[in-house]
Amino acid sequence: MKHYFIVNPAAGEGKAQEIVAKAIEGKQDCKILATTGAGSAKALIEEALKEDGEKRFYACGGDGTVNEVASALIGKENVSFTVFPCGSGNDFVKAFGGKEKFENIEALMSAPAKPIDAMEISNGVNTYYCVNVCNFGFDAIVGKTANEVKAKGGKDPYGAGVKKAIFHGMNNKATVKADGEVLNPKGKFLLCTVANGKYVGGKFLCAPKSVPDDGFMEVCLFDKIGLFKFLSILTPYTNGEHLDGGKKFRKITHYKRAKVIEISAPKEIDLCLDGEMIVGKDVTIKTLEGALNFATVE
Repeated sequence: MKHYFIVNPAAGEGKAQEIVAKAIEGKQDCKILATTGAGSAKALIEEALKEDGEKRFYACGGDGTVNEVASALIGKENVSFTVFPCGSGNDFVKAFGGKEKFENIEALMSAPAKPIDAMEISNGVNTYYCVNVCNFGFDAIVGKTANEVKAKGGKDPYGAGVKKAIFHGMNNKATVKADGEVLNPKGKFLLCTVANGKYVGGKFLCAPKSVPDDGFMEVCLFDKIGLFKFLSILTPYTNGEHLDGGKKFRKITHYKRAKVIEISAPKEIDLCLDGEMIVGKDVTIKTLEGALNFATVE
């Protein structure tokens, strides 16, 4: 088997490539492919796929790198992928036991690969893929702002994102259907997560019941609520207690396991796919069952 390490050089405070090089030193059939910017991983992978033999690709960075590697491998044969976490965001691997299980290169190189699901997102113009969480509403405004602050070298990007979302993201407009069932007939909501993984934003257990290989997405929509109500549910939501949190959650949450999600908004909204931002007005999300072969240490 040939092993390709797709490295985001900016990850790990700029030390990702050095970390990977040290980890694979002396090992056979290993090659480091460094990305040069957003979207460059696809070209690197497409070139590597031209080579003969079984291949395994390693996403070496944060969740954005995981998304790029996984997206490039959808539907490809005789390949598997896994994660060697080097970035600040490692939400995807938390559904498989956490970052620590992916830090042993030797174990990863020999670990068996099993099929997992992915999500296909279409905004009517382009098709995108997602392996962890697609979220929109309050969360997406947080993510978009955090990305902008990071790009400018600002401090506390997520804190800045939350502050902006409190003023501009509490009343979002779109109708969401899950397998044909309308979750919010009034067309208003606070936030919505469509999950294949479990965590988003570094610490929020948004989909505690999600299983990445069961053929379903976990959809959770929160109705529009006031600021004080929002602050009162923030801690239990962070801890993943919102699906079994009693009457106050049942009144404001809509949860469903589904294979097709349809979003219809009066104007374009932001959607966050594994931390990467897109926009859309009429958006469809579909489960791609068993679309990827993912290696994880048992």
